[in-house]
Amino acid sequence: SQCPQAVGRALGNQLAHGLPGVDRAELLLPKDAISLVSVGDGSVNNGHFLSAVNLAGYARHRGYKCPTVFVVTDNEICISLRGHGWVDTFISKLHMPVHKADGMDLASVYDASSSAIEYARSRQSSVCLLVENVPRRFGHAATDRQAAYLTGAEIMEAQQSNPLEGA
Repeated sequence: SQCPQAVGRALGNQLAHGLPGVDRAELLLPKDAISLVSVGDGSVNNGHFLSAVNLAGYARHRGYKCPTVFVVTDNEICISLRGHGWVDTFISKLHMPVHKADGMDLASVYDASSSAIEYARSRQSSVCLLVENVPRRFGHAATDRQAAYLTGAEIMEAQQSNPLEGA
């Protein structure tokens, strides 16, 4: 639900810096600021995400600057059901570059994040950072019953996965 606000922040900051008579010292963000928003793989189907991606694309089409980084973390579990590879299919249809990272490799996340941020900042345009292979170690929420959609071995494997362990 934060995606439209992220796009609005990016557009608003660029517009504010372009207005005549505005005291730049009073603006909250510097001119080269980017807006970043993070969602899980299940949220790419959410209307908030879809409308934000559409608005960012429309802004680019119209020539407006909209430096937004959409981070999508993919663990192949959309809340309480399997993802069935949908994120790869969906992401391929985005009208923006996609930078990919392996969520189990901090160097990969750093490199892809840096690249995506630099793209958004230098081109003043939207970009997607897809962080794949992100383990969900302890379920989605307190009411989540992982055993309904994961095997015991899959639950144990996820609990043993720790992306920060090698840091």
